[in-house]
Amino acid sequence: MCGGTGKWVYFAAANLLMDKDMDAKYSGDSETGVATSKTSIGKIGFLSGDSKYRSGKAMDDSRAVYLYDSAKVLMTSDTITPTKSSGMATQDFAGQWRFYTIVFYCNKFDRTDLTTCPADNRKMFYVGDPNPAPAFGTTAAIMGGGTAAGGTAGTAAGTAAGGTAGTAAGTAAGGTAGTTAGNNSTTSMAKSKVACSLLAALACLTTFGMWS
Repeated sequence: MCGGTGKWVYFAAANLLMDKDMDAKYSGDSETGVATSKTSIGKIGFLSGDSKYRSGKAMDDSRAVYLYDSAKVLMTSDTITPTKSSGMATQDFAGQWRFYTIVFYCNKFDRTDLTTCPADNRKMFYVGDPNPAPAFGTTAAIMGGGTAAGGTAGTAAGTAAGGTAGTAAGTAAGGTAGTTAGNNSTTSMAKSKVACSLLAALACLTTFGMWS
């Protein structure tokens, strides 16, 4: 961490779905389940992404990420439930120092209008920064805990070139640390992580045949 003492969890959205600006939000704080309230991540341009962070005791809260087309919720991610990473340093709360990205994309490659995508072709790809190994796949579970939206825990797992995706397990530690929130849009590290998530998604979708 280069001497830094801050502790955060990031939630990001990337738009590979439609050639238009699309709003992204993530669910608010909730000690149990997914909150009905939502916080804006930002307006996401095509082939771009952005993120927001939470800190303190809110880091281990379960959340979902939502992509909007105007005022309509177009897509909802699986529930992301942070878990402690066995290969990382001591963590006060699950999710600490993690970066979860949901890449929204369209797998209709013969479309001539990039501003639209049929409902059946709207897909999601999940990328979790190393914990300590890379984690990516078609369900939130691969990132270290998650359940499919409105359903059961996902089972798909991504495999990194030359190795397997890392796994994470554990329960949130108790505590009374304060909670803060912020927009990291000016943070170069966060922007770099979103960019890496986009590149990883493109590489994985192509290499492992997940476009279909």
